[in-house]
Amino acid sequence: MKRLTSFFFAVFLIVCAAVSAQDKPGLLILTHGSPSPKWNETIAKLSERVSALNETDEKFHAITAANMEFAKPDAADGVETLQKAGCTRIIVVPAFIMPTGHTHFDVPASLGMYSSPSIRKTMRAENVKPAAPKVPLTITETISEGDVLDKYVKDEVATLSEKPEEEAVLLISHGDEEHSGLVEPVMRRLLAAACGGKGITVGDWAFCEVGQSYMRSVVPVIKSMAKEKKRVLVVGFYLVSSAKSIDKSGTAMGAMGSRRGTSGESKPPLDGIDVRFSEHGVIEHPATAAWVLQSAADAL
Repeated sequence: MKRLTSFFFAVFLIVCAAVSAQDKPGLLILTHGSPSPKWNETIAKLSERVSALNETDEKFHAITAANMEFAKPDAADGVETLQKAGCTRIIVVPAFIMPTGHTHFDVPASLGMYSSPSIRKTMRAENVKPAAPKVPLTITETISEGDVLDKYVKDEVATLSEKPEEEAVLLISHGDEEHSGLVEPVMRRLLAAACGGKGITVGDWAFCEVGQSYMRSVVPVIKSMAKEKKRVLVVGFYLVSSAKSIDKSGTAMGAMGSRRGTSGESKPPLDGIDVRFSEHGVIEHPATAAWVLQSAADAL
């Protein structure tokens, strides 16, 4: 009986080892994408950082990054790369700051997991070909569900702040008004992280896209805050862009509008105001790469 038990136990271990050997999960880091080569180079570096972290436990057989639109490799390329690498399933981490229409509809559509007449029309117009996965795919949460953004905003405010009692904090984000019910609780949480225990009593947040609504949505809030406090600290919640780069692009767009006669601004919109902008995107924070790997590992 002992020999029989030992035999079956040995068989069990062999089977477990075989199953384990066959399981080769892949990790696809999916971002929005941009026409800017510099933007896409930054994403490639994030993939390299995640891959370096993966070398410790080797949870993933292969790791790659892809873009939803605007640049190659796209989602279809990313899925195909991991399949050719021998991955038996793929965990997709959407590296988006907040849940929006992109993460709810466009990301699954680009992965070949969702389709509708409007989605198909948009993808054809933008020449986006959906992926054709031959292995199971799992999509994880957005960055907002972890504590990366809390760490990021605390560090950015600490870098910008001099005298908290004289300062106000404004958080800006590429948001989606249709998903404000999901975004607002996150922004309230991040405002608490930015101001809590630091002596900063004035704070607010605003949607800003990638500068398009800067003059309309952000500049008036900064001016209002400047009436209450001596200095305004602005932190942006963007993967690659910083609050400073959003100010630059938003101001440039406003200047173009002024030249066309659509704006009354003839001088810098924040002239005479002590406003300090964060100079880092979320992707630069040390916690971001670790979050990508952990979020994917939790989905295994």
